[in-house]
Amino acid sequence: MPTRYIDLRKLIYMYFLISHGCTGNSEEFAKRLNISRSTFFEYKACLRDDFSAETEYFPLSNTYRYTKKPKPVSIINFMNEQIMEEFKNLFNSTECEK
Repeated sequence: MPTRYIDLRKLIYMYFLISHGCTGNSEEFAKRLNISRSTFFEYKACLRDDFSAETEYFPLSNTYRYTKKPKPVSIINFMNEQIMEEFKNLFNSTECEK
């Protein structure tokens, strides 16, 4: 498998949005992450392959949800206070309909 470049901040933001049920469909989700739709699927594959997280899109609620959450030590250990504040600010500025 070729080496891929993954922006850890975007991956953590992706985790954050899925955890809060605020993703939209794949096109909207990619736009929130400021990546292309095809890159979104690469990040989704990274969650699956590298962090053992399974996600599924739920059309009625228009969001992705975890069907299998990531390993607890995987993404969460990368988060520190400063990064979490950045994501809270991003999340507050992101329109999310639940």
